[in-house]
Amino acid sequence: MTLDHERRILMSFSKKKNRKSTKKRRNNHKYKDEDQQHLKSKEDTKEKPEKKIGEKITDILELPKEVVLNMSKMTIIGNQELIIENYKGIVEYGTTLIRINTGNHLLKISGKKLCINEITSEDIKITGQIGSLEFQN
Repeated sequence: MTLDHERRILMSFSKKKNRKSTKKRRNNHKYKDEDQQHLKSKEDTKEKPEKKIGEKITDILELPKEVVLNMSKMTIIGNQELIIENYKGIVEYGTTLIRINTGNHLLKISGKKLCINEITSEDIKITGQIGSLEFQN
C-alpha cells in the first residue's frame, strides 16, 4: 500500500476516527523501532563469541589452559628450535616438512635440515632451519 492510498483511506473517516488510527500508526511505528533496536543488540552479542565453561574456569582459577583444556603449548627459539608440549602424534616426517597433530589442528613445519631431536609421550623437540609454521584444520 502506498502513502497516498493510506491518506485517502484516512481522509474518508471522521476526524475522531482519523485521530485514533493515526495514534495507532504512531504507536506501531514506535514498537517497530524498539524491535529493530532489540534485534541490533542481539546481533552485537552474536559478534562477540562467548567463552566456554572450561575457559571461564581456567581464567577464574588461573590454571594453565594447555593442561585444563588439553591444548598444545609451542615454544619456538629463533628459527632453530621448536618444542611442542601435549601433542597427539606425528603425521608426516621429512627433512623439509614435518606435520604434527596437536588435537585441535595440524601443525605444518617447513624448513631445511629438520630433525626430531627429542621425543616423549608428552613433548617433541624439532631442530633445524625452520622456515614457516602453518596451522591446518
